[in-house]
Amino acid sequence: MDGNFQKCFELSNGKYLWMIGDDDLIVKNGISKVFSILKSRPALDMVYVNSAAKTELNYNADVRTSFYTNDVDFISDVKVMFTFISGMICKKTDAIVKAVGIFSPQTTGKYLMHLTWQLPLLKQGGEFAVIHNNIIEAEPDNSGGYHLYKVFSNNLATIFDVFYPREHRVSKRVRASACLFLLNFIGDEDKTKNFATNNYLRDCDSAFIDLIIYKYGLRFFYLYPKTVPLFRKIKYIIKTVLMHK
Repeated sequence: MDGNFQKCFELSNGKYLWMIGDDDLIVKNGISKVFSILKSRPALDMVYVNSAAKTELNYNADVRTSFYTNDVDFISDVKVMFTFISGMICKKTDAIVKAVGIFSPQTTGKYLMHLTWQLPLLKQGGEFAVIHNNIIEAEPDNSGGYHLYKVFSNNLATIFDVFYPREHRVSKRVRASACLFLLNFIGDEDKTKNFATNNYLRDCDSAFIDLIIYKYGLRFFYLYPKTVPLFRKIKYIIKTVLMHK
């Protein structure tokens, strides 16, 4: 998979690179919405486009976009979805091509090859956008064949370490989002049936143990997966209450 991603990067020859997964679809009028933003803001370095499952798609006519001028604010909005390759549109510059040549030996084999160009661009860029409209139709839980927890904990953290120290807000916010994301799979055999999941606590500890939200909160649920349904019920109740305020 990593080799295919890198080959796509190398073969691309436009100003921007947008790699779409084979299971993902661009919704009707999605491309025109993206082009309208890129044309109106030609200096944009990176754009994140929102996605949803087919049953949850919301076809809004008006393009709703947020713009950012630094990596922390952008990553605070995108969070762990920064790893969703179909959602990331990246400017391909000579500096990024050079960075991929330098850093790819450290990222190959971790199932997150696309971070090799996304992270240098995040660090070097100064113009970012998030398109909140549903541009990508992406069905959840439709992949597999790798170690779910290792990829989105240890591997993710290891790659971010190359570009940002663990105490940096970019690293902390992505990793905090990742440990919340992985909690959706803890104790759910149906969602994890296509993934390897052994020794997940070791991998998650290596990636998240410095985070207060994990060390003194979420780790309990990782350690005792049978308690996760209770967490989900509490989360649902809180969300419902907030929605009715």
